[in-house]
Amino acid sequence: MSATTLQTQARNAYKAKEYDVALTLFNRAIGRAPSVQLYDNRAACNVRLNDLPAALKDAKHAIHLGREDATGYLRAGSVLSKMEKPEVALSIYAHGLKCVRHIGAGYEQLKKMHEQALGYCAPKNSVDPMTRLPRELALQVLDYLTFRERTKVSRTSPGWMKFIMSEPRFWQDLNLSGPNSKRVHSRFVSKAINIARKKLTAATLHNLTDFDKTLFALARHCPLEKLTLDATGLRGMEFVRALEPATTLKELRILKDTEMGETILRAVMQQHQSRLEVLQVAHIKRLTSPAHWTPVLSELSRLREFNLTIGYSESGLSDILAALVAGAPLLQRLTFHQHVGGSGIGPVDLDLSGCKNLTHLDLQVLMNTASDVSFPTSLRYLKLALISGFARPEFFAQDSSQLADLANLEEAHILVPGMDFDRFTSLFDLHKHSVSGVVPSLKVLSLLRPSIPAHAMLEMPPRLHSMERLSLRECLDLTDDKLEQIMMQLPKLEVLDVRGSKITGASLKTVIYGAKRIQVEQVDGAVDGITPLEGKSMVKELILNDCADLGRDAVDWARAMGVKVTYKMTGLEKGSKKIRY
Repeated sequence: MSATTLQTQARNAYKAKEYDVALTLFNRAIGRAPSVQLYDNRAACNVRLNDLPAALKDAKHAIHLGREDATGYLRAGSVLSKMEKPEVALSIYAHGLKCVRHIGAGYEQLKKMHEQALGYCAPKNSVDPMTRLPRELALQVLDYLTFRERTKVSRTSPGWMKFIMSEPRFWQDLNLSGPNSKRVHSRFVSKAINIARKKLTAATLHNLTDFDKTLFALARHCPLEKLTLDATGLRGMEFVRALEPATTLKELRILKDTEMGETILRAVMQQHQSRLEVLQVAHIKRLTSPAHWTPVLSELSRLREFNLTIGYSESGLSDILAALVAGAPLLQRLTFHQHVGGSGIGPVDLDLSGCKNLTHLDLQVLMNTASDVSFPTSLRYLKLALISGFARPEFFAQDSSQLADLANLEEAHILVPGMDFDRFTSLFDLHKHSVSGVVPSLKVLSLLRPSIPAHAMLEMPPRLHSMERLSLRECLDLTDDKLEQIMMQLPKLEVLDVRGSKITGASLKTVIYGAKRIQVEQVDGAVDGITPLEGKSMVKELILNDCADLGRDAVDWARAMGVKVTYKMTGLEKGSKKIRY
């Protein structure tokens, strides 16, 4: 006899109140083909026979068989309530709300039972303290929560749901991103659009059941100004058509795991080029002929920020960037990364000297020397990186005034291996390059694998003496003596990154005590020796990863002195390959 036939007979016996017969038939059916419904039926039969422990056991089996099915959670909560364990029942309902899909009658019933259990477990005279707050103060508290957190708060009680849904300001930024986020149904987005009352101006789309339908509704019914796509998969021409009604779009960010071809990207840019102020594209496979891009880039009259990462360019990368610079006179931030070079492609030749508003420049392209790019004097942030990891000791010419001329520069990241550290820092010498006037100090400097000759006496120009952050990553020439020479010239240094260097524990004492000694000398005059001054060190953070000659005791001592230390040997991390000699 099949399990279905046995289940039918068992239900008939249950209706006839022959519970012993029904239990026997349910046992036989479960033995043939166990299911959530059979376990739930047998649990109900055990409840009638007043065998609550057996009923609870069947409810647990139902949960294990169907974690996204509300049946097992509802039965377990009901049995626990009969066993006079309302707190445990409440926890079962709460766990079920996390696991069950947020659609269907089962979820609604589970939510209803959770609210009833919550009301039963709460003290009779209990009052939610948040409900006692003035409306203005409650709004300020909820402003600190993310969109998803406010959605969770709205589920705690009918009062909070009514309050949050009645306030359009909470729905102006529809942010659906977040770790471990569940799929969002288009009905939820429709509800958000109706609640926001045409005030929804920003949206971050992630993990949607119907992306095109959602985007079209947002573009058509909302004055959308900011749109972010986060892990939305491959996008084609339907994306262009769905975004067409968004006539107020100003900022478009396409993050990782959202893919589109350059044809789609050009179509979107051309569609909104007269309004776009911010464009960020985490990755596009390639750029083709400049003839395809020049008409699009030449009309970005309002663009303030451009951020693009490409796999490779077939030809004419310099012409494409030149068209962008010419077509975006208001450009303030430019980030352009190229992962690999195309066949037969030479270094870029880029003149940015006319970009009077450009303050942030981040380039990772094929360059032979820094003279391939002309920098504007308005720069405050500069980052240069090479596609290949080959050393370029002469990346900056010895008589170059490129860096000294950047009078507003506050942060420099030159990730070009092999440069001479002493020669590079001399490029900031204002007197050497006849730069006059008040020039702000460089606050942050980061170099990758610089070289430091063993016999060199390091002398840094005054413009670097007020530096707050210094990074000399993977510098094998950096020894205790060289670090001491550097530190004695940087009294205001707060963060030091010397990962992959050859320093020892003696350097940590120089860094921490040396900084304290400098501060004492500035206040009380000359001090003989190195005298620790508790709580007065300017150095607050050290990054010492992969410093093989550094002992753990020195790291522990630095932490005991109140300095934040990041220290790990990446080659010895769990799961890495062990090298045996």
